[in-house]
Amino acid sequence: AEAGVDVKNGSSPRPTAALSQCPNHTSHCLDAVIKNLLLIFYFSRMIPLDRTPSQPFLPAIPNVSGSRVNSLEDRLSNQERTTAVLLDQAFRIKDGVVSYLQGNKNFQQGEAAAHQLLENHIQTITSVVKKLSHDIEELERQIKARDEVTSGTNFAVQSLDHKQMQGVGDLRGRVARCDASIAKLSGDINISRHEISKLEKEIHAVQSSLDNYMNNIEMKVLRFPSIIAQIVCLKKNRSHQTNLITFFGRVAILVD
Repeated sequence: AEAGVDVKNGSSPRPTAALSQCPNHTSHCLDAVIKNLLLIFYFSRMIPLDRTPSQPFLPAIPNVSGSRVNSLEDRLSNQERTTAVLLDQAFRIKDGVVSYLQGNKNFQQGEAAAHQLLENHIQTITSVVKKLSHDIEELERQIKARDEVTSGTNFAVQSLDHKQMQGVGDLRGRVARCDASIAKLSGDINISRHEISKLEKEIHAVQSSLDNYMNNIEMKVLRFPSIIAQIVCLKKNRSHQTNLITFFGRVAILVD
């Protein structure tokens, strides 16, 4: 841990004097730095080291905007690729330092090169940690903003549900009133049908009486010519009788 990184201040400490004692000690220090890098990287992501590829980077959040979620996923993917490249470079630097220090060439030049490589390695780790911290803060701000949008959307949905429930209650009341009106109209229609049937019976009876009366009238009208003929005949007979009486009266007067 002697070659650890001050993440809070963002500084890159110089290698300690113990690194110049032997190549094995330098190798152990580099191993410690690599382990610290891995721990900082994984703990900054707040997930277990043995997570599966299908495990999401952040907890599941209700989908509010598809474009914003895709943007976050793209940024996380780019961040992971950048981090992987930096880690690969750090491991190559560490392997180069170890192989160079274990050689039989100029030890002082190897030590200076090791110091320089170690400084570069620490600076790389520091830049990675700074970038991770900045990205995590940005993600937290975006998640907070998305949570606020989600809460506002939930409130709007609840208000809409309340209005819909009120509308449904009003519609149910109207339907009940319509059912009552329909039942009343059905009763009135039945009463009207009964009265119409009664009137039809009365009309049928009146029609029968009228037919009988018309038949009697027609029979009487048919008898009118014979009655008139009889009256005419009686008038003729009476006129003849009157003439005879007048004649006989005159004859009697003449005889006297």
